[in-house]
Amino acid sequence: MGYKFDYFTHSYDTDIHRKLPDLLITLFKTISMVLGCKNYNPEISIINFYPAIGGELPRSKCAGLCGHQDIYESNLQNPLISISFGQPCIYLLGDDTKENEPIGFNYYQFLSLGMYFTNGDIMIMQSEARTAFHAVPIVFCGTKFQNTSQITENNETKEDIDVINYLNNFRVNINVRQMF
Repeated sequence: MGYKFDYFTHSYDTDIHRKLPDLLITLFKTISMVLGCKNYNPEISIINFYPAIGGELPRSKCAGLCGHQDIYESNLQNPLISISFGQPCIYLLGDDTKENEPIGFNYYQFLSLGMYFTNGDIMIMQSEARTAFHAVPIVFCGTKFQNTSQITENNETKEDIDVINYLNNFRVNINVRQMF
């Protein structure tokens, strides 16, 4: 949502812009105000979907988001704000250099700080963290939300049931950033 990102050229097409939903703008502006970023203008939102996995994943594979930087916006001074929903994950954060080639078991050795994110967690990348390499190598399966057999008793809709079933098997991350 917002400016369209071209993953092949690693650039935004500023001619294509779709306004973010008002609810999303209000939510992320409120979070930024708590940080003291009074002029934060959410212009871009990227929504990532990750399947949860069971069992062990070979270390040479990437179940979620492989190591990368988010450095393509014109304004890197403002924070990148992220909210996670659904299944938990491991989030790895490094610095702004990637000295080692991502090969086999060493793939994530350039990422030094590991964090465990669960449903509803908010992460803010600002200052040095804004240009740091980061990754989501694994999404765990195990968190189960409301038992869908009980939902009909609570007057939940089919759409509610679909969302709960989806979040029982996936992680969704919504992140917002300012372009200019």
